[in-house]
Amino acid sequence: APQILIDRLKLCTEIARYVGDGHDLTTMVLRGFAYHHAEVPQAVRHCLERAYRGGILRVLCATSTLSQGMNLPTKTVLVPDVRRSKEETIKVRDFWNTAGRAGRAFQETEGHVVLIASDQTEARQLRRRYLDRSNIEPVISTLADLYVQLVRARLGTNPTPGQDLTTLDLADPEDDRAILWTEGLDIQLLAQLADEVVDTSDQGLLEEAAHTLLGQTLAAHQLGTRRWSLQPLARFSARRVRAIGQRLPDRAIRAGIVRTGLSVQGGVDALAAADHIATTLEARPDLLNRDQWPELQQLFVTAATTVLELQRGARKKKVAVAAIAPVAADWIAGLPPTDIHDRHKDTLHTSDITKTAVVIDSVIGHDLAWAISAILQLLEHRRGIPAEGRLAVLPAMTKYGVDTPAACYASSIGIHDRAAAIALAAHCPYIDPAFRVFLDWLNHLSTDDLTEITTPDIAALLIRSAERRSPSAAQATILRGHGTFTCHLRGVRHAHSASYLAHLTAGTPLTLHRDASNRTDPNAIRVEHEGLLLGWIPREIARPLAIALDDTPSPTVTAHLSTDTWRLAWAAEGSTQVVAPDAVELRITITSQ
Repeated sequence: APQILIDRLKLCTEIARYVGDGHDLTTMVLRGFAYHHAEVPQAVRHCLERAYRGGILRVLCATSTLSQGMNLPTKTVLVPDVRRSKEETIKVRDFWNTAGRAGRAFQETEGHVVLIASDQTEARQLRRRYLDRSNIEPVISTLADLYVQLVRARLGTNPTPGQDLTTLDLADPEDDRAILWTEGLDIQLLAQLADEVVDTSDQGLLEEAAHTLLGQTLAAHQLGTRRWSLQPLARFSARRVRAIGQRLPDRAIRAGIVRTGLSVQGGVDALAAADHIATTLEARPDLLNRDQWPELQQLFVTAATTVLELQRGARKKKVAVAAIAPVAADWIAGLPPTDIHDRHKDTLHTSDITKTAVVIDSVIGHDLAWAISAILQLLEHRRGIPAEGRLAVLPAMTKYGVDTPAACYASSIGIHDRAAAIALAAHCPYIDPAFRVFLDWLNHLSTDDLTEITTPDIAALLIRSAERRSPSAAQATILRGHGTFTCHLRGVRHAHSASYLAHLTAGTPLTLHRDASNRTDPNAIRVEHEGLLLGWIPREIARPLAIALDDTPSPTVTAHLSTDTWRLAWAAEGSTQVVAPDAVELRITITSQ
């Protein structure tokens, strides 16, 4: 149909912004098919997913990772091979997750799943293994898996059910994956244990506190079914957390590192980087002048390359750390990915532009932006140097690949074409405006003004956007900078906080924290009570609220549980539960400073 061809041409143009006109993907999508895997840039993957859902693409060839939590229904799923490598096959659980995509709800009466075998012998083997749902592997908690790995490293063999492990001393891990998991455990325990417990000289008290926290996890239940004591893991955790407390005796610094979302070592790296920058600024206060911005930007980017999380990301993508700063400079300057690839493909060792785009997406747009944000937080926390002007939005510049605050704001409200965001920002009459000032300017533009200064598609986006046409009470309050609104708490089930919520009353004060490490939504805002995660602010509210919180000066935001109307207590195995967790309401008040 002609409309499908028009839609495919638009898709081709959109993808070409990231991979160039001559790439294989731009040719494929014109014919109605494409491929999708982890080495395709995230923005391109989103384009392909959207096009497939809309029927613009008829065939999508993908790795099994597409089945992990991706809402991408289809009529037919073809599984041509179950092997990941010569030694490894996909899990039965992964096969059934993939099979579950077949059959579109409300569109198809049935779906088809085709598992291909090379001969009758293999067909019988596949049928026995993959078509029998009783073979689906159980979901094992990462913490429980870590426990088994640590025990195996200590004993030299896997523990047996019921084996007495109570007095076993677990050593620090040496395996890379176990090290990563242990670091995650460290920061989680550090966030939830009271400071006086971390600083105590009573090892027994610290072990007891660690045991109590670990006992609330899925791992505790799974280890309990094997009749394994949780004590070795509690002792192991207490020892590590106590070492962290001795390494970082300043409670405020520990709390600051926890808020960054980094690991302990990453936080220490960011702290050292913040100290280095503070010392440099003491010697060169002129770097804070607007005309010295390129040098100041370079100082922060270079300092951020010392942070553990960024270095890990670079190693994972096989990128030399020395190559990151030059690539980041060109990315922030607004150069197209094709030009960046041509300039840096030798130092990045990437022959395919998609690999360069993935480096930009993952290492620059996520890891570097995260590290810079952490440094800015610690710089203000430790040295009292606030992030102002362009410096305050440098993480957003790094994420979006634009070079002004206004262009960052344009990108954040849905203008994904970097060149268009930069062009729109160039019409803003204010120099480095605050977010609310930029939105106020944008909202006062007429339809004719928008049509004149930007592309037809973006003008249509802005004209029909909820922020312009019919802003909600919450968004209006955020943009105004003062007032009170209510919103629902999301993700209660995911946070496993229903039981805890049932013991809180209306008016309970809550804390809001930016979830900087959230790969799913960089604007996510966590809702916590005394360090315990309760859930998240709804995405449509979190986006403008997150940008407002990043502004300088930022408004004062307080949050409380709203009413008791959502709460209906009932006894279930001796505990109280929240019957309708999605109905939990918050009251949020914003006060301009």
